[in-house]
Amino acid sequence: MSDKETVKRVHASFLSRHEAAVLRFLVVRLPSRVTPDGMTAVGLAGAFLVFLGYILTNLSMAWLWLASIGLVINWFGDSLDGTLARHRQIERPRYGFFVDHNVDVVSTILIALGVGFTVWLRMDVALLLLAGYLALAVMTFVRSVVHRRMHVDAFGFGPTEMRLLILCANLFFANIEVSKHEFLGVSGTIWDLIGVLVAIFLFGLFVVSFFIEAAAMRDIND
Repeated sequence: MSDKETVKRVHASFLSRHEAAVLRFLVVRLPSRVTPDGMTAVGLAGAFLVFLGYILTNLSMAWLWLASIGLVINWFGDSLDGTLARHRQIERPRYGFFVDHNVDVVSTILIALGVGFTVWLRMDVALLLLAGYLALAVMTFVRSVVHRRMHVDAFGFGPTEMRLLILCANLFFANIEVSKHEFLGVSGTIWDLIGVLVAIFLFGLFVVSFFIEAAAMRDIND
């Protein structure tokens, strides 16, 4: 017997409609021995391949292909675990919510750490970006408890869009030379500077979202 649905999932990113069609095409073709938990494990394995591929780029840029393949595998497992459970009507919403999102956190950490080991981004900048992303993720989880509704995307960007951006970045970085400069006495690449600016934006978005949500709920008594 499945648990009662407690949080409504809202997914309205730019690619959500097309992604849903692809997932429907794939899910009916998965063999019966494949389970939702198995797909979650596949997604985590993909994140580890991204982590490993980025580290190995210090030996050869050709390893970017491993990182890129890992992103596709991560999308495949992460996107199909819940889809498969719903298709077979074996949902366990509370269990699935708990396992899926905790595994997502681990996957995100692996990918961020992997980027921090590359020549393009300093580890401290990668961790700053990770902190900003996780702050927004926590905001999303807290909001889901309050409203019983979880928005998978923000401003049209969801996990799939983010993976696609990273894939495009991999193709870009595979064909450029990386040089370091001095910024306020700190050595880094231009991508470090951009990373810091993006992190500031993420934290700013977190603060603005906090005050907007708090103001909207100030007079709610339940």
